[in-house]
Amino acid sequence: MTMIKCADTLVNNVRVSYDRKHDSESNQTNQTNTTVLFTESTQVITNRGFVAIEEKMFQDGWDLTHNEMNFISYCKGNYYIEIKVEESGRIYISVPLGTSKYQYLSSCKNYTDACKYILMHSSSVHT
Repeated sequence: MTMIKCADTLVNNVRVSYDRKHDSESNQTNQTNTTVLFTESTQVITNRGFVAIEEKMFQDGWDLTHNEMNFISYCKGNYYIEIKVEESGRIYISVPLGTSKYQYLSSCKNYTDACKYILMHSSSVHT
């Protein structure tokens, strides 16, 4: 059995990435894993506390890769930004540390400060 990584495809304006498994004995190929990545029409953040960053992140080339109420992540090349909202309301943000492979973790008490912090660090990443 061989795993084949298929290139991303655009389906109904949503970018879909998938893997396929090929069984050489039966000569059949089956899709095994599907990942939906967000594109322009679907980059609406579920947690509306972060509405202030969604357009700028898209314009700067960041892809929204996780979109949940308590966890949001963006990817740009080899860099990523993760946002975790705790039940207590504390917001933890992991951002790239310059152009290194390391991340810097910080926390904010409210959405306004978190959005400012994210935009400040996201604009300094160039791929």
